[in-house]
Amino acid sequence: MIKKTNPSKSPSNKYYRRGEVVGFEEDQTHEFKGHRNISIEEIPPWCINNSDNNRTRNAVSRNLCGFLNSGWGGTVYIGILDGGSVQGVRLTQYQQDHLSLSLQDAMNAFRPPVPHFMYNTEFIPVLEPQDKYPCQFIPVPEDVRQQPHYLRSHSFCWCDYDALGSYHNGIIPLSYVVEITVLPLNCNDPRVCALMPDFKIPTSLIFQCEDGQIYFRKHSTLIKYSFCDVEEHTREEVLLYKMPQLMEAWREWRTYSRLLQLVNEVIARQKHLHTHITNTNYGYETLKDKMQPKSG
Repeated sequence: MIKKTNPSKSPSNKYYRRGEVVGFEEDQTHEFKGHRNISIEEIPPWCINNSDNNRTRNAVSRNLCGFLNSGWGGTVYIGILDGGSVQGVRLTQYQQDHLSLSLQDAMNAFRPPVPHFMYNTEFIPVLEPQDKYPCQFIPVPEDVRQQPHYLRSHSFCWCDYDALGSYHNGIIPLSYVVEITVLPLNCNDPRVCALMPDFKIPTSLIFQCEDGQIYFRKHSTLIKYSFCDVEEHTREEVLLYKMPQLMEAWREWRTYSRLLQLVNEVIARQKHLHTHITNTNYGYETLKDKMQPKSG
C-alpha cells in the first residue's frame, strides 16, 4: 500500500522514502520532475519530436522562470514523479556539483541574470522503506571536485562516467530528491530593488528564460507569454498601481459634478423667479394703466 508522506521537518535529518506519495500536489508553488535536465541543451534528442518540435521532456529552467515571474516563488522537486510518488535520482558528490553548476549556469543565462540569493538548492536523501537515516561516507578528493564540468549538453560528463565506474565496482550512490526553491519576490529587499527598471511607476521583474521564452506559473500550469502578453500584464500592473489615485480622482469628479448640478439648479430657480417677478410687475403696471381715469 502506498501512503502519503512529507519529508522530515528537521534540517539535520530531512529525508523522503522511496515509493511513498508526498502529501501535496503540483500547484502554484510545487512542480514534480522525474529527470535532472536543467537547461534546454540538456534535453536528449530522442525526447524531441522532429516533425513538430514537441518534447516529451522539458527543461527544469522553464518552471523556475515561471516561479520567478509569478512573484510567489516555488519549488521544483527533482526525483518526484508527476503523480507525487517519490523515486529519487542517484547522485554522487561530483554529480551534485554538476547539477549545482548547471543550475547556476542556466540562471546566469536568464535575462536579466538571476542572482544566487533568489534561489537555493537542497539534496534530500531518499530512503528505502526499511532503512534508517543513511550515513554513507565516500571520500571525495577536493582536487577532483575542482575539475571543470561539461555543461549545456545531453552527453555524459566526466562525473557521469565516474559514477558509472563506481557502480560497476559495487559502489552505489544514494538517491536524492533535489529541491530547487525560488524564493518569493521581496520588493523591499535592496538587492531586488537594484534589479528593478528605473521607471516612474514600479513594475514587477520579468525574467526571460535561457531558451528565449517568457513563462508564468498559473496554478499548476506553465504558460508561455508573448511580448504582447507581457505588455498587457504590465499595463494591468500600472492600472492597479494607479487605482487608488484613479478612485480619488473619480470621487472628486463625482463631488464636482454634484456641486455643478446644484449650482445649475440654483441658477435655474433664480432665472425662473426673476421671470416670474418681471411678469408680475408687467401685469401690475398694465392693470394700473387701465384703472386710471381717462381725461376729457
